[in-house]
Amino acid sequence: MSGEQRSGTGLVLLLALPAIFATVWLTFAVIVRLPQDNAAFALLILAPLLLVTAIYFVIDRAFIKQSVGASIVRSLIILLVAFLGLAVEIPSELTIAQRMHQKETMQRMRTIAAALRAYASTHHGFPVTDNVAAAGANLPREDGWMHPFALRSRADSYFLMSYGSHGEPDVASPEKYPAGPTTRFEDDIVMRNGEFIRYPEGLQ
Repeated sequence: MSGEQRSGTGLVLLLALPAIFATVWLTFAVIVRLPQDNAAFALLILAPLLLVTAIYFVIDRAFIKQSVGASIVRSLIILLVAFLGLAVEIPSELTIAQRMHQKETMQRMRTIAAALRAYASTHHGFPVTDNVAAAGANLPREDGWMHPFALRSRADSYFLMSYGSHGEPDVASPEKYPAGPTTRFEDDIVMRNGEFIRYPEGLQ
């Protein structure tokens, strides 16, 4: 196999690396809930591009006996192709990660609602508290984005809220939430007395 053929084979393999790294990135981001404004996030995005380019440059120099300038040009082309590949794939990966956070958040809210319902059955009313721990010591305190749940519980009713991906409430008071599905990851997810009144579209 000639140097050009071997380099071409290496090129084909290297072009798959952005997708591989993006998949690894998604798994890492979901596990550690990496904030999108974190410097580590930017580094994690740039690392696949730089690594693909560096590996290709080494392969190019090893198997194609041309000038360093020619290798640099080819490596820059690889960098551009890898960048375009990630630019297409990363938004999709981000959407998948955000959807997973939403699903996890709603599942945790159902767990808290079950505990509140059990409390009400025993004590003939919900706990008067703004603290999730009052309904059970082992209940989840944070949503899928690692933001604390907000609870406003009174003896006859309660509101349980996740403030979405940005962690800030959409309204000043729980009673002001419009009912129905939402379309943005930043939108609050709201449960009232065990029923979702504000929820991600398609995930109710």
